[in-house]
Amino acid sequence: MKNAKLLLVFILLIIAAGLIAQPVQIKFQDPTNATLLLVRQMEPTYPNPTPPASRWLVKAYLTTDTVIDPLTSTIPPEPTGDDTFVMDTQLNFGPGPGALTLNFINVPEADIGKYLYLRFFNATTIENATHHMSFTVPFLVPDSPGNQILEPIANHGWPDPVWQPGLPAGAADLRPPYRAHLAG
Repeated sequence: MKNAKLLLVFILLIIAAGLIAQPVQIKFQDPTNATLLLVRQMEPTYPNPTPPASRWLVKAYLTTDTVIDPLTSTIPPEPTGDDTFVMDTQLNFGPGPGALTLNFINVPEADIGKYLYLRFFNATTIENATHHMSFTVPFLVPDSPGNQILEPIANHGWPDPVWQPGLPAGAADLRPPYRAHLAG
């Protein structure tokens, strides 16, 4: 009976520890209009504030190193190397003069210590995207559960040129031509 009680206490401690474990939630924001101006290089009329039906796709990825690997030439394009997909969100500006506000990216506790980066695609779906922009330096997911807020322009930057083809060279003929369409 004594062993059964000890086993029960041990199981309850494991369950309690699991309930306490929290993911890291990372929010990317840009209070300036710098990111909006980069988006408008691709689509000069990208709206601010952005109505939900017009919000371009943003994909979050994790990597174990600091290298942002290219996408595959498949439709839809997939991450390569050690990069893995985390979640989708939408490119949203406003309220405010160009304020970028993305939903929190939830990073599971098991992925703390990896690096997170975003790719902004120039369409509401991956199938219609022809270009993307992503950080030049991924963000190290900190070992501190809870909310983290950072500004991508100041610390993680964008490449030059900012907009890269959505698929590797030679794969563009696999998709229909892009037609800018913003619902409105």
